[in-house]
Amino acid sequence: MVTMNPVQTLPENYQLSRSIDLSKDRKLAILLNLVGAALFILMGWFFLTTASLLRTDQDSLSWTIEFSDLLLLLLAVPVVILLHELVHGLFFWVFTRHRPRFGVKALYAYAAAPDWFIPRGTFIWVALSPLVTISLLGLLLLPLLPAALIPAVLLALTANAAGAVGDLFIVFLLLTRPAGTLIRDRGDVVDIFQPSSSTAG
Repeated sequence: MVTMNPVQTLPENYQLSRSIDLSKDRKLAILLNLVGAALFILMGWFFLTTASLLRTDQDSLSWTIEFSDLLLLLLAVPVVILLHELVHGLFFWVFTRHRPRFGVKALYAYAAAPDWFIPRGTFIWVALSPLVTISLLGLLLLPLLPAALIPAVLLALTANAAGAVGDLFIVFLLLTRPAGTLIRDRGDVVDIFQPSSSTAG
């Protein structure tokens, strides 16, 4: 029987299939960083091109930065990292109705639901929520914001999209797993559980 809702007790016939821990899997961490760098360039081009279509004042798209603008640019990345994790946390709460756990380790922040086993389809929603939500919100705001804020917003949108590379990897991995797969997100480690008959691979 496929579990449709998050549960706090792992069903008896489920076993751990795989754990993703980037602090231990250095090759995967390097690969995702390289993909993230490529994604940063690609998404930067996408958001800049989209902004040029949405804005009537082309001067607002200039990348010439005044010294007074540097503070906005420096704040853009940490703010979007915080917002990214808050959106993850919001969706964890929507599906579990329990407060998520937030934390910071080394150079990254995280939102987690370590006491919950979340069905594959639901977890995909959680994983993609910051990429989709923040990107759509940013695109809706681009035509309305003052020109001075556009470079910082474009940088924030690009950083958010590139920073979602780990989320996209998890989604890709889950799409190869059966519908009954359950996921436990411990923040720095993601555990994938499957029924004992389908744990291979």
